[in-house]
Amino acid sequence: MLRSQIKVGTDRRAVRCAAARPAVAPYHPARNFGCVRNSENGQTMIYFVTVLAVLVLLALWLFDYNTAATSRVGAQNAADGSALAAAQWQARSLNAVGEINLVKAINTLLENVPPGNTLQSQLNGQPPSQAYATIQTSLDSLQSRIGFVGPILAMVAAQQAAKNNGIPSNDLFTSDMRGHANLVSVAYQNNFSAGGWGGTYQWADSYSKMLNYLADEGVAAAADNANYYYGSLSASAQAQKYLLSKSFYHAISVQNWCFLEDLLLGGYDDYTYWGDIIPLAQNVTGSEFFGLGLELASSDSLLGVGGLSDTQIQQLRAYFVTELTSRNLPLHTDWPQFVPAINWSVYSGSSWGPWDKATTYSSSLVALPRAEYNYSGCDAVTAISVRNQVSLALTNRSSGWTGWLVGGGNQAAFANSVSRIEGLQNSSELDVKANAAAKAFGQLPGIADPAYTFRIVLPVYQEVRLIPVALASAYGNSDPQWLVHRLEHLPYNGPGDTVAYTRFGPSSLPDDCYYCQQLKTWENSAFRQQGIDWLTATDPVTGIKIHDCIQVGGPGGGPGTGGVPFAH
Repeated sequence: MLRSQIKVGTDRRAVRCAAARPAVAPYHPARNFGCVRNSENGQTMIYFVTVLAVLVLLALWLFDYNTAATSRVGAQNAADGSALAAAQWQARSLNAVGEINLVKAINTLLENVPPGNTLQSQLNGQPPSQAYATIQTSLDSLQSRIGFVGPILAMVAAQQAAKNNGIPSNDLFTSDMRGHANLVSVAYQNNFSAGGWGGTYQWADSYSKMLNYLADEGVAAAADNANYYYGSLSASAQAQKYLLSKSFYHAISVQNWCFLEDLLLGGYDDYTYWGDIIPLAQNVTGSEFFGLGLELASSDSLLGVGGLSDTQIQQLRAYFVTELTSRNLPLHTDWPQFVPAINWSVYSGSSWGPWDKATTYSSSLVALPRAEYNYSGCDAVTAISVRNQVSLALTNRSSGWTGWLVGGGNQAAFANSVSRIEGLQNSSELDVKANAAAKAFGQLPGIADPAYTFRIVLPVYQEVRLIPVALASAYGNSDPQWLVHRLEHLPYNGPGDTVAYTRFGPSSLPDDCYYCQQLKTWENSAFRQQGIDWLTATDPVTGIKIHDCIQVGGPGGGPGTGGVPFAH
């Protein structure tokens, strides 16, 4: 009877359940387990979808992680390669300038001068003094030009190395280079002159053309230690330490109170604490990008008060004798004879000197550089920035995210860490950034003193090595916003200047500038009080300070007694 009541197409399993269920007995799952599975089908589907969603998210996260990691490694390789390529050209340029110094020395050291008595017979019968001056002026001009062309070739080599590592041209770097080339051709030609270029306009035009060539080819690796004309600033020690350092602004951004401890507990009141910052005009002695740090100096300046010592003169003589006699050039036995008319290419005292940063971060280094290599001067720092698409919104920048990245409660973490996430500004793109620094090393044979202490540039640079970025001459100057802030927002540039934080306070600063926003936050007394409260907080029972700013002394960074803040 029951079978005849079943409609066509009815699920047979449902029929079995109906048949097994007595009409008067209550439903009991234990006796009807075969029917319960049908009621759980929806729950299984929810579980399956949940697991699938988690797996998809995990796969996307792994993809993003792999993309970021691969891009980071590629960017770092490109930065390393571009820095080494630039430093190699710096070494070649220094050696070329040194070779010309050897040519200048030949004219004063030769025992048997060439036919014609003083070379003037080959110069259309000019008087000896004029012929001699003409030769020396031409050599001076050549050395001055190498001070521009050599570093530009270093910049070209850096771009090629970055592109060989798969880094495309960066639109921001390229437009910044083109804009600077236009600035040189318009503004600098009226304010500067460069020796050896035949006049101000010829120098500005030639230099501008070289910069435009770089922009035409596309800039993939920025010169992160570019030293721009009018880029030097006169400032107090505290302003140099904090206000002119990116770390100060990052510390404000993430509320790194330990980095700001000296200011917060040292009685900082307002912007007048810093004193005036004044731009310093510079002489044009070479390229702003990967410059060699050289200048011309007369023989008198080398032998006068504060010049070369007798020991150094004898050591130089031994070097010249060995070097030039190996070229079959017999020398005077009573050398040196420094002819007053000669200008030598020498190391600039404003660029070359002791490697102070290596001493500052000595506790983070395996060992200090050997004495003959313990100098700062000519180095190359490069910056790479590559934008990658990511799948998940994992790059949103927030105080919680930055605080976690820098260490959150571990306020001893150095503020420079934040610079690594400055590019994380939206949810679908990731700016992968990398920096590297390299420099040329060399010494006079058998002499432990650094070559720069002998003033005269000589062709001794044989090695190029990567160095920690923090130990380089500078870094961070490839950021146009930082340059504008440093050179236009902070200093007082004379009558008519209305934007000068150190003169007019934070109210004069624009709102569309990350660094200006941090200064406005800093000038808020409530913000500073928050930091003071954190630094001075004590346990109400024991009276012991709750927060302790540990000064990290070993590898890994730290704002205090040791640690390289930017190690690669």
